Amino acid sequence: MLDIKSLSKTYKIKGGAGVEAVKDVSLKFGDKGFIFIVGRSGSGKTTLLNLIGGIDKPDGGEIVYNGRSLKDFSQSDFDAYRNNDVSFIFQDYYLLNDYNVIENVRLPLRMKKYDKADIDKTARAALEKVGLAELAERRVNELSGGQRQRVAIARAIAKGSPVLLCDEPTGNLDERTSDEILSLLKEVSRSKLVIMVTHHEEDSVKYGERLLRFRDGKVAEDRVIEPENGAEEGAEDSAVKPASKNHIDLKDSFKLVFGNLKRSKILAAVIFVVLAASYILFTNLLALSNFKVQSAVAESYRHNDSYVVPLTKYRSGTFDSGGRTYIGSYIIPKEVTDGDIGFVKEKADGRADVLSSYTFVKNFQDFTDGQLPYDKTLYNAFNFSEMIVVQDFGAFLQPLAFGNKPKKDSEILIYDYMAYNMLRTGAFGGVSEIRDFVGYTLTDNETGFSMTVSGILKSVYERYGYVDGVSYYDSSYTFENSYLASLQAIFCFPALKNAAQKENGEGFSSIFDAGLPESPTVGNTTIGPIEPQNGYKKLKHIRSIQGIEFIGTPPGDASAGILLSKNQFERLTGFDATEDNVNKFLSENTNPVVQGVPLISRSFFANNSNYLQKGSIISGHLEVCGIYKSNEGSYAEDQAAIDENTTIVRYYNSEMPGVPSGQFRKLYLLLGNNWKVNEKLLGDFAMEDKGETFYSDNPDYVRFDFTDYTPYSHVVYKAADYLAGVKQMGVKYRNYLVVAGALGICIFTFASIKKHKYKIGVLKSLGIRNGDIALIFGFESFLIALAAFFASIALSIVLMGEINREFTVNYSFDIVFFKLSFNDFLMTFLASIGLVLASLAAPLIKIFTTVPIKIIRHGN
Repeated sequence: MLDIKSLSKTYKIKGGAGVEAVKDVSLKFGDKGFIFIVGRSGSGKTTLLNLIGGIDKPDGGEIVYNGRSLKDFSQSDFDAYRNNDVSFIFQDYYLLNDYNVIENVRLPLRMKKYDKADIDKTARAALEKVGLAELAERRVNELSGGQRQRVAIARAIAKGSPVLLCDEPTGNLDERTSDEILSLLKEVSRSKLVIMVTHHEEDSVKYGERLLRFRDGKVAEDRVIEPENGAEEGAEDSAVKPASKNHIDLKDSFKLVFGNLKRSKILAAVIFVVLAASYILFTNLLALSNFKVQSAVAESYRHNDSYVVPLTKYRSGTFDSGGRTYIGSYIIPKEVTDGDIGFVKEKADGRADVLSSYTFVKNFQDFTDGQLPYDKTLYNAFNFSEMIVVQDFGAFLQPLAFGNKPKKDSEILIYDYMAYNMLRTGAFGGVSEIRDFVGYTLTDNETGFSMTVSGILKSVYERYGYVDGVSYYDSSYTFENSYLASLQAIFCFPALKNAAQKENGEGFSSIFDAGLPESPTVGNTTIGPIEPQNGYKKLKHIRSIQGIEFIGTPPGDASAGILLSKNQFERLTGFDATEDNVNKFLSENTNPVVQGVPLISRSFFANNSNYLQKGSIISGHLEVCGIYKSNEGSYAEDQAAIDENTTIVRYYNSEMPGVPSGQFRKLYLLLGNNWKVNEKLLGDFAMEDKGETFYSDNPDYVRFDFTDYTPYSHVVYKAADYLAGVKQMGVKYRNYLVVAGALGICIFTFASIKKHKYKIGVLKSLGIRNGDIALIFGFESFLIALAAFFASIALSIVLMGEINREFTVNYSFDIVFFKLSFNDFLMTFLASIGLVLASLAAPLIKIFTTVPIKIIRHGN
């Protein structure tokens, strides 16, 4: 079975000549028998045993096992050989402290395809033979030296290999136990080949069948021994013979991994912290390095739950302004027409609905009888200004705070901001909180136009409460004004827009108040307070004064102005509307005197809601250009449409200024819920920037297009050049972290392998494949890396939030410059696996290219 031919082995010693441990040894062994090898220390007997067992390699000669030379063995052949054909019993036990007694014995059996019941039965039978059946569940470190040696012998016996190699197996045992073990080995040798190295030559006489004496690496004596009791033919081992497997069981792998981690917990904790920090920084730097302008714009919309995106027209090319030449793209905010709708729809290409908006000149005063206060501060808004027409509310994703989407033509959606402003007026009965406006019907007292609030849209208007009291003319609050103004819109079906257009055709527009100051002064006397009915809420627009009978001097060549009725004049001034009083009033700019009594100015302050939101078409003073007779003359027909208690007539003999309700205003994109599509769509609507050279080379180039020129996109585009530098920084330091992470894992793996060389040596002697050892230590590193990765996720998100806040510290609104995507985390995860694999390579290659005996010796 074993044929040793001219075997030689020399060990190299640092700074000296080599030591020939085995010199030209040739031997033959059968397939059974008890062979003793004796000799002094250093004579070469243990080296021969290691060479036979395949845990060391010869320098010359060969070993032939069952007709096959070990010289031809691959690494996997050696693993299978140690697993199936040879078993070791070492003087130093080589047991695994991670396992108890029975688990140590079962380990080599679990590497084979034994049935589970056969494994346990065989292992317990082996323990029974060595007298340790009752200690099967005991921890290894709780045993005495002699008991540990017997566990090692039980493991070798249970393994059932044809060759049993014993290196001083009784060296640590008392005489009685030693005799018991030798008797057991003698019994095993009746069916297997047992080769035993010992210093006790007398044992060979008592139990052996052949004695080999080594001296200076050579066989000095080879003789047959006649045992006292004579050799008997033993029965074959009854254990089931498995097919070759020699792969460690997954459960055993986990046990070994967690055992390693337990013994290296301090180092593992340090590496865990280092890796977690590296992953946090790597993930965030990856996000920085992946910065894309349009991705930042889309993420800002997404973060702010903005699905309704206003489009603005722009022009690209070369143009002159104020004597200077400009190149590039610039905004044209007021040149959007109905004719642009088809162009925008074609560009959107079905990826988003295109919504049209129309001017909606309505203030809260229209819907209530009481006189509302007027406040021109930025945070307040007392008028609706825009209606955005939605054909199908099923695709409307802007989030609702309360209520439902419109189902009827008269139903609308308003923002919570407007509901809040209506609530604070206290003029809407039965309403105590914002949600109460759901189902509330707003009816214009003058025209009868009505609309019902079906739902209230959610916004973040509360975030800008700090601007309460700041004028909306303050340029320091550009975004706040723009954002809060955008919340003055309503969303409705086309039918309501048509109704608003019809109402406007009757010639009315809304004003907040036109009338006397609350407490006018006459001389040193304060007159007032003025009663609410002296304020006027509507303007009736007329284009001609033909046929109107005036008191005193008629308007003449005045191009525009306010016409007051006789009753209104008398109510406002407190004087009779005589021709003399009226002429004095119309001829003086301030404080005209009637019968020695100073009057108030003939100018009235009025504020009208504006198509630009928050501002007014009419602001400042409205000049009174005529006083007409009430309810008489040829003007009676027009008077039927005017309630002179609430309405003032506004006269134009030229083009009417301002924008009436229902006039087309602008276009919007209604985004869907697929943000990858949204990002691409917004990218297609990004304002083009071809660079200065292009425009210089193409001075006649002109292009008109649309863009989502909102505060979000404007800020991102403005910061793009700076952020490109941030992106380069992210790429640079990301690569540094990859190196640092690989180094950390490599250090841990080297340290862990060094710490557990003993365990590796045991596993190698049992025939476990290199791949399984790599799996154990790789999985150990992978678990730490994986734990560090999952621990880093939440902190990465927190850090990215802080980075974004740092970049937007000067903005009162939320811009998301950088985002952590699934791909960023996936890349970090894959990088962690790559780090583990890369860092394992060097230490494991070193282990795998080292003969097992060196690992066993140095690891002990």
